[in-house]
Amino acid sequence: MDIEIDVEYLQGNTAIKRKMKQKELAALLLDEDVVLLFVNKPKVTYYRRKTKNRSKKS
Repeated sequence: MDIEIDVEYLQGNTAIKRKMKQKELAALLLDEDVVLLFVNKPKVTYYRRKTKNRSKKS
Protein backbone atom coordinates (compact mmCIF):
# COMPACT_ATOMS: atom_id res chain seq x y z
CA MET A 1 0.00 0.00 0.00
CA ASP A 2 1.33 3.37 -0.95
CA ILE A 3 -1.25 5.38 0.99
CA GLU A 4 0.11 8.07 3.30
CA ILE A 5 -1.27 7.79 6.84
CA ASP A 6 -1.41 10.63 9.38
CA VAL A 7 0.32 9.39 12.55
CA GLU A 8 0.87 11.04 15.92
CA TYR A 9 3.12 9.34 18.45
CA LEU A 10 5.23 9.97 21.54
CA GLN A 11 8.93 9.26 21.43
CA GLY A 12 10.44 9.94 24.81
CA ASN A 13 8.73 13.15 25.95
CA THR A 14 8.23 14.54 22.45
CA ALA A 15 4.95 14.34 20.52
CA ILE A 16 5.60 13.88 16.81
CA LYS A 17 3.00 14.26 14.09
CA ARG A 18 3.81 13.21 10.52
CA LYS A 19 2.64 11.35 7.44
CA MET A 20 4.12 7.96 6.71
CA LYS A 21 3.45 4.81 4.77
CA GLN A 22 2.24 1.56 6.31
CA LYS A 23 5.69 -0.09 6.18
CA GLU A 24 7.27 2.90 7.93
CA LEU A 25 4.61 2.70 10.64
CA ALA A 26 5.28 -1.01 11.13
CA ALA A 27 9.01 -0.34 11.52
CA LEU A 28 8.27 2.49 13.97
CA LEU A 29 6.09 0.26 16.15
CA LEU A 30 8.94 -2.23 16.61
CA ASP A 31 10.67 0.40 18.77
CA GLU A 32 9.64 -0.11 22.42
CA ASP A 33 10.11 3.58 23.25
CA VAL A 34 7.25 4.70 20.95
CA VAL A 35 3.66 5.25 22.18
CA LEU A 36 1.12 5.55 19.39
CA LEU A 37 -1.44 8.32 19.99
CA PHE A 38 -3.36 8.71 16.75
CA VAL A 39 -3.62 7.03 13.35
CA ASN A 40 -5.89 8.34 10.62
CA LYS A 41 -6.28 6.47 7.38
CA PRO A 42 -7.60 8.60 4.52
CA LYS A 43 -11.30 8.11 3.91
CA VAL A 44 -12.22 6.34 0.69
CA THR A 45 -15.27 7.94 -0.87
CA TYR A 46 -17.47 6.40 -3.50
CA TYR A 47 -19.72 8.54 -5.64
CA ARG A 48 -22.84 7.33 -7.36
CA ARG A 49 -23.35 8.26 -10.96
CA LYS A 50 -26.36 10.37 -11.73
CA THR A 51 -28.98 8.44 -13.61
CA LYS A 52 -31.29 9.96 -16.15
CA ASN A 53 -34.79 10.67 -14.90
CA ARG A 54 -36.92 8.19 -16.71
CA SER A 55 -40.61 8.74 -16.32
CA LYS A 56 -42.70 5.62 -16.01
CA LYS A 57 -45.20 5.13 -18.79
CA SER A 58 -48.73 4.39 -17.64
